[in-house]
Amino acid sequence: IRLPVSGARLMATAMRMAVFSPLPGDPPDERGMPAVEDPRQAAPTWAGLLAGVYPNLWVSDGLVMSESVSVFVICALLLVLLGELPLGSRSLLLAGALVGLAALARSELVLLAPLVALLAWRDGREQPARWKPPALVLVASVATLLPWAAFNLARFEDPVVLTTNDGAALLGSYCSPSLRGENTGTWSLFCVLDAPNITPDMDPSERSTEYRRQGLASARDNVERIPI
Repeated sequence: IRLPVSGARLMATAMRMAVFSPLPGDPPDERGMPAVEDPRQAAPTWAGLLAGVYPNLWVSDGLVMSESVSVFVICALLLVLLGELPLGSRSLLLAGALVGLAALARSELVLLAPLVALLAWRDGREQPARWKPPALVLVASVATLLPWAAFNLARFEDPVVLTTNDGAALLGSYCSPSLRGENTGTWSLFCVLDAPNITPDMDPSERSTEYRRQGLASARDNVERIPI
């Protein structure tokens, strides 16, 4: 859009007011612009702008995928962690439960459990029982994951805790097309679809085990290419 000089100046002023908008009630400065005494007042607006232009946060919203759920749960987790300091028992249990929900949406997010537990341990350094905050986080996380893990362990041939997608992820990442050529560094669906030794009578856990075996074997054979 091409604007005249006055229109461009007006647009720039509007953008500045949107980005650096102060809290309600703050007086304007000598130029009539909103005064921002604390730069942190603009943080929510910046966060919203970044979220709006970062595709990974919203590109999957129209699809039946786990990314939208995991982003929502992580945002809720951040709100809990930033809501009160030091964290009370209720907030710690809620944070642990949200970590468990995040891991149910995206299994790699289970790594949030030790991270949040570490934050709780640091936050509780003034408490006499310093072990209690991280313990509450971990207990709530495990309690949230336990029903799904028990269900998986009971219904599959091979042991499955959270998901059977790990095998396909390894094979698609470490097969030859993903390590060499123009598709280096990508994930190949065709390596999974064309994988040998996969039969129709296999259940998802058995297929995942075979995918994992082939993916790790390819990684060992091409170890020099993995850093690339």
